[in-house]
Amino acid sequence: MMLKGSLWLVGISAIAYLALCALLWVGQRRLIFVPDRLLTLNPSALGLSYQEVWVPVDRSRTDRLHGWWLPAEGSASDLTVLYLHGNAGNVGHHLSLASRFQRLGLPVLLVDYRGYGLSSGPFPSEARLYEDALAAWHYLTNERHLPPSKVLIFGHSIGGAVAIDLASQVPEAAGLIVENTFTSMGDMATWLGYGNWVPVQWLLTQRFDSLQKVPNLKLPVLFIQGLADRTVPPEMSGRLYEAASEPKWIWTVAQGEHNNVAEVAGTEYDRRILQFLTHLAEREQSG
Repeated sequence: MMLKGSLWLVGISAIAYLALCALLWVGQRRLIFVPDRLLTLNPSALGLSYQEVWVPVDRSRTDRLHGWWLPAEGSASDLTVLYLHGNAGNVGHHLSLASRFQRLGLPVLLVDYRGYGLSSGPFPSEARLYEDALAAWHYLTNERHLPPSKVLIFGHSIGGAVAIDLASQVPEAAGLIVENTFTSMGDMATWLGYGNWVPVQWLLTQRFDSLQKVPNLKLPVLFIQGLADRTVPPEMSGRLYEAASEPKWIWTVAQGEHNNVAEVAGTEYDRRILQFLTHLAEREQSG
């Protein structure tokens, strides 16, 4: 009787475990992506000059990305920033940092991925984010007729992984800045403790494996990391930096958290960005 009860308990536990694994496999995108369809803030509320833009994702133009074009204030550089935001919210939640580039004299294209804000399309996925970033790139180079060498790619958090993937496809871009991003989603799942009780490497379909991609980058890259970041382990930026090819730089901000590095660093943030722009200009002049 005891043996039969033990076998029953083992069977129930195995079924529950497999059900949990299946739930995580099916529902992982809902854990990773936290889109917000409601725009509660636009550039005019912050006194920013802007144009509303719609970026086609496919030739039929049935799927479109909504975003804002923030024209430059001044002329610190002839580069334009393609801004790729993180996993949560929408473009309205990322205006503060995007407008900082605008104030530094850089035009900015800030877009929502499909499933975010006013952009069309289904719920986000890794593959769709990559497609959306490439669509934004084509919008800048084809519709706004910007030379690829005049586009600077910026990505924050999961947007950093998207930016790294895009930069691996368009090595002719001017450069790449990634802020508070991670090595891979598998590493993040392990760090969060999921690897202690489920086989995350088998279950993951959304991999965002930036560590595998950065060694093949062929453009200058600046890694920015807040050392007080509790969302992404700061050491992950260090691992990405070590794996990346030259030319590369890394800058850490002691009190910087996941979403406030620029605010904490203040004018030093601006100085570091302008310094990176100088490196890019010198590289272009040297051929």
